[in-house]
Parts: sequence; C-alpha cells; structure tokens
Amino acid sequence: MPHLAKATALILKSIAFKESDLIVTALTSEAGCLSLIAKGARRAKSRFGAALDLLTMSELVYYDRPQLKLLSQADILTAYLHLKADYDRLQLALRAARRLLLLQHEGGGRDGASFSLFSDLLARLDQGPVKEPGLYELAFKLKLAQVMGVAPRFDRCAGCGAPLQGALWFSVERGGIIGKECQARQRTARLGKPLDPGSAKGLQMALHLPFEKLDRLKLPPELVAQGESLIDRFLAYHLHPLHPQ
Repeated sequence: MPHLAKATALILKSIAFKESDLIVTALTSEAGCLSLIAKGARRAKSRFGAALDLLTMSELVYYDRPQLKLLSQADILTAYLHLKADYDRLQLALRAARRLLLLQHEGGGRDGASFSLFSDLLARLDQGPVKEPGLYELAFKLKLAQVMGVAPRFDRCAGCGAPLQGALWFSVERGGIIGKECQARQRTARLGKPLDPGSAKGLQMALHLPFEKLDRLKLPPELVAQGESLIDRFLAYHLHPLHPQ
C-alpha cells in the first residue's frame, strides 16, 4: 500500500498530462531521481503554485508507489530567481539539467551526490554573473563524471600511472590522459589535439575546484572547448550503455 514520503527536490523537467495535470521529473537528495504526477498542477489556482517550476528547489510530499509517484504537496525552498533572470546563466543551468536527465535513471543517485552537485551549481549561478560560462559547463561535466564514479584521470597516466610529461593524449577507454608509452600501445584511443602537462593540470583543477572558486581558474578558451569535447565523448562511452536516451 502506498505510504507518504518526503524529499527535498530540484525540478528537472515537467510535461503536460491530460487536461490539467503535470508529470514532473525531480532530482531528490533522499531518493534519487523520481517521476511524479501532480494532479491539477496546471490549474490557475493550483495548490502547488510555482513549486514545480523548472530549476526550483522544493520540499515534496508524495505517495510512494512502484508506478508513477502521486504528489500530495510541494513547497518552495529556493527559487533561484537571480539566475532565472539572466539568459546566459539560465541556459547554462538548463543544459546541466538536461545532462542530468540523460544520465540519471528512476531511483538512481540515492547517495545524494548528484543532487548536491547540481544544487551547488545553481547556488553559484544565483549569486551573480560568471566570467567564463564555458568553464562552468566543463567543470560541471567533469564533476558529474566524478559523482557517477567514472572521473577521468588528469594527474598521472591513466594507463600505467607514470608521471605526465611531453605530448599527452586523452584515452576514452583508459579513462584519462595517457603518456608516451601507453600511446604506442593504444593509438586508436587518440582524440582531438595533444595536450601538454600544464593543460592536463588545468583540467584537473576544473574537476576539483568548488564552483565558488572557479572564477580564479584561467584556462584558454580553446582548452575549455577541447576539454568539453573530450568529456562529452568520455561520458557517452562510459555511461550511455547504462543510461540509454
């Protein structure tokens, strides 16, 4: 028999259902990613108000059942109005939400790590403008790989663990930067342009620096673009088979 449950949630997606209902996808700190139906949520005087708006943190009370959860109550905790008022920050947050939707599955992420990561990003974006939006997008993808348990390695050769020196390449299969000896054994793993040790260190810092300190990191735009291309292929290779679109 369904029982009432409570969760702190970030609203990732909502779609209209029937005449006045919404089906909401929410990332929660307690129960991972959930799909819920909110009866009458699209009515002018809905009891849910703006608590189901995208990129809103709300406290949800719902009937927990194997099928679609039935939402009973929703109250806003944080609306992130400042980031929503800025087009660039809003688009960055929406792209991060779509990335989460691709990689999460129903009930996944119960350790709360993905929730904490996304709430940290939203909190930083709500504080004010960012210097390099592309750097934040890259950092989010790197950190997401980390919380999903497949963080790429940039500090040493991902193949043999040797210190990094000379021309380096990123190996999707090996899970990070590989040095000269491992390159010779895995030439098909080369993607994009070679990296130098300084660039690898910059990507390592983007992975580990918290969002509130990310503006201190100065990475060339071309490295940010290269890093995004690498991490997109990396995530697709390691996580796509587990979480199909």
